[in-house]
Amino acid sequence: MIQEQLAHLPEFLPGYRPFPPAKERTAWQGLPLRAKQRFLQAGEAALQTPIAPLPLSLWLDFTHTGRRTPWETAYFSRRARLCALVSAECVEHKGRFLGAIADTVWALCEESAWQLPAHNSYVRDTPQLPLPDTTRPIVDLFAAETGALLALTRYLLPDELDAAAPGITARMERELDARILTPYFTSHFWWMGNGEEPMCNWTSWCTQNVLLTVFLLPTTQQQRKAAVKQAAYSLDCFLKDYGADGCCNEGAQYYRHAGLTLWGCLEILSSIAPEAFSPLFHEPKIKNIAEYICNVHVEGPYYLNFGDCSPLAGRCGAREYRFGQAVGSDALQALAAADFRADADPDHLQNPDGSTHINLWYRLTTAFAEEEMMAYSATPRHHLTVWYPSVGVYAARRAAGCWVQSLALTATATTTTIPAALPCTRTADHSSLISGWKATPKRPSAPSGMKFGRCRAHGTICPPLTACSSCPARNTLPGRCAPIKTASPASWRARTRPSRGLPPTAAAYLSANRASPCGTKQTIPAQ
Repeated sequence: MIQEQLAHLPEFLPGYRPFPPAKERTAWQGLPLRAKQRFLQAGEAALQTPIAPLPLSLWLDFTHTGRRTPWETAYFSRRARLCALVSAECVEHKGRFLGAIADTVWALCEESAWQLPAHNSYVRDTPQLPLPDTTRPIVDLFAAETGALLALTRYLLPDELDAAAPGITARMERELDARILTPYFTSHFWWMGNGEEPMCNWTSWCTQNVLLTVFLLPTTQQQRKAAVKQAAYSLDCFLKDYGADGCCNEGAQYYRHAGLTLWGCLEILSSIAPEAFSPLFHEPKIKNIAEYICNVHVEGPYYLNFGDCSPLAGRCGAREYRFGQAVGSDALQALAAADFRADADPDHLQNPDGSTHINLWYRLTTAFAEEEMMAYSATPRHHLTVWYPSVGVYAARRAAGCWVQSLALTATATTTTIPAALPCTRTADHSSLISGWKATPKRPSAPSGMKFGRCRAHGTICPPLTACSSCPARNTLPGRCAPIKTASPASWRARTRPSRGLPPTAAAYLSANRASPCGTKQTIPAQ
């Protein structure tokens, strides 16, 4: 799909201008007061926060114990600090934050590696190496995030940074070339795609941030064309694993890292080559991917969860709104705008996951779309029934709540699901872990031999159908989970037939696709 558009690529590819540089004051001064206040408050807090140290001992702590938190807490806090400081300086533009920005940029440039210790391997699904090889940088999710953050920082404040620390932008460019551009153009990382090999959210997520790095820096035409060609191939490899219905087989929580980063890639590509890539937003499959999040939305912050996702998948916001605009989805725009208005923390600074604090592009996209979203008054609407044959998920809405059934054994990129029926009904029992909602799974235990996954919310062992929602602990306090009982395969099969009331196509699908429910998929030849 994407590679077909390369035939329409123009001779010259311009840089990407998502926002004006900070010295173009009119646009920045015109931001909503609420956004400017948020940015200044976060920037002033960052000024009072020292740069977190990243000693070798923290990396070795992961090597020896497997603990990710100590390294990642410090790692993400550095990037969150830079994100807050740059946002504040762009709004105020008086130089108050420039020294701290330069210090933080320098600290990132001095790091031995930008990949996480947990991602320090060159071959997919192999053990991590004990230490990073500084001569062979790895482009993982957060190396790519770091590249995009530094590239956008340089784009927004080039003259200001060089005035505060002469030569620092040249240092940034050298590090970005060595750690992102050269590895991307000369190496093959698994997430870049390889024929029929399954991909996941890494593909679109890393590709989005590499494209940001390439098109925000003063790169050559040769580099830009090479990046577009590779991105097109990678995205086709990503899209081949989606059915035509657009269902994210990793669940609602991963939509932000899969469907929305696909939007990010297409937004950048259609901006630098609109005649080639803008038509992709009219493809039915792309629109279905965009609207998936509407169809699995239950109410407020709650979503139908399967894979290894929490039902609290996060509020929608500016990226969903822009995706809805691009594909012509009033439903997605309405949900995103309503969610944004209800969100007391639109920059996700209160989210305990530090990785959500580090993307400057997302934060500024929110600020520049804020006024439009506040004025968008359409009411979100939901389909009464949703049927996703590519994954085998059927959901129906009734006055009492929402009911979902997973109809077929489904191997996904992150977990394996088993057939189940999960009604979600309103309850006054706010002591349940889903406040205001009570998930009551009606399903047998997994067949003997089925692997069990660890429930994120409780650390207990539970079948991997819906992560938390299939766990008996959903309605109990942490540490009081009911034991899991096993059932024979024959008993399991007999008790998991679709109930009456399912659409005929769903019942027929279950019979025809019990062993292979993934639907028709496109085959992408290896490069």
